[in-house]
Amino acid sequence: MAMTVTPSQIKLRDLFDGYVNSEEDGVVGYHGRLDIRPKYQREFIYADKEQVAVIETIKQGFPLNTMYWAIARDEKGEKILDADGNETYELMDGQQRTISACEFLNNHIVVNFQKFFNIQKSTPDIAEKILDYELQVYICDGTVSEKLAWFKTINIAGKPLTEQELLNAQYVGEWLTKAKEYFSKTGCNAAELMVIRGKKASDYLNGSPIRQDYLSTVLQWIADYQGLPARSEDGDAYMANHQGDETATEIKNYYVAVLEWVGSKFKTYRKEMKGLPWGYWYNKFQRNELANNIIMKNADEIEAEIQKLIGDDEVETVKGIYEYIMDGEEKHLSLRTFDDKIKRKIYEKQNHKCPYCDKSIGGHTYPQGVTEYDYKEMEGDHIVPWSQGGKTEENNCQMICKWHNGHKSDN
Repeated sequence: MAMTVTPSQIKLRDLFDGYVNSEEDGVVGYHGRLDIRPKYQREFIYADKEQVAVIETIKQGFPLNTMYWAIARDEKGEKILDADGNETYELMDGQQRTISACEFLNNHIVVNFQKFFNIQKSTPDIAEKILDYELQVYICDGTVSEKLAWFKTINIAGKPLTEQELLNAQYVGEWLTKAKEYFSKTGCNAAELMVIRGKKASDYLNGSPIRQDYLSTVLQWIADYQGLPARSEDGDAYMANHQGDETATEIKNYYVAVLEWVGSKFKTYRKEMKGLPWGYWYNKFQRNELANNIIMKNADEIEAEIQKLIGDDEVETVKGIYEYIMDGEEKHLSLRTFDDKIKRKIYEKQNHKCPYCDKSIGGHTYPQGVTEYDYKEMEGDHIVPWSQGGKTEENNCQMICKWHNGHKSDN
């Protein structure tokens, strides 16, 4: 069937008739015939300021942006009718404006110290004008794939859909419903999961459940764990593989395993732990790829190492300590560097020459250098490396050419 679009005017009073808001469990309106939050839709995200702007627009009689409804059809393509044989609809675009308007009529939003109830009592003519406000609605009809493709397109404006919200529209099904129940609701289990005493999973993850950030994060973690292709504009391999599943038990169990592992290794919480790539680290180190790495130590040993690093004046970033704990690479620590005054002094003391040029180091003879270097061609280097106890002090500074600084080891 070809996609059709029919312009319509829907009065606000008709939209509100039969309005029921069960929050994340579903929202309906328009005599009970409009599914305001279909499975592919995101959650309600408008802040108070944005809701008030919608209501003020209606009160002033100014036009809101066009909304899009779709005629509801089942998997066989048959229209879904209500008990009286009327067509039913799914809201494709305009959820935030629709809910804002209906919640005002439901006396849940206050504008200029007034609920709609107050307007009905004090100025019934204005109340009737609000109820008679006409929404500009395009009613669309087409196949499921056509509607989802259009859903992606028309939601570019306004508050843009996140990548995960667009993927949710592509992989509608029971698996997604179950996954969203766990990862994508306010106060969801994924956020409330206790990691260590007094600290929940929400303290360790960035973003918001209702913007699908938790779901997006764990999907990328588990895809990496299973060796699946990284997500792309074309879709998400893990979601595609599980779209037909009746439960989301696998991904929930994986998520719990990751956070339990974090809690078993890091006994003390610090704010710098929020948003770290815990799943990727779990995938790599729980499989013992680096058997001799520091992550093989117990929580007490790891905590002692973290405290030592935090107390080291040479270490300038606490966040990087956790990645260093994982792989032992000093680059994560943002170690102190020599200031320009010290480097200038040593540069002159060395007569602008690199001490490593024309010398054999560790059995390897480096290429010959020029007799003298410009200051900008040299870099400050620790004579005794930090890993061997060296400090960022003048007596531990040498100026070496950039080539040697990039090839010099701690030997």
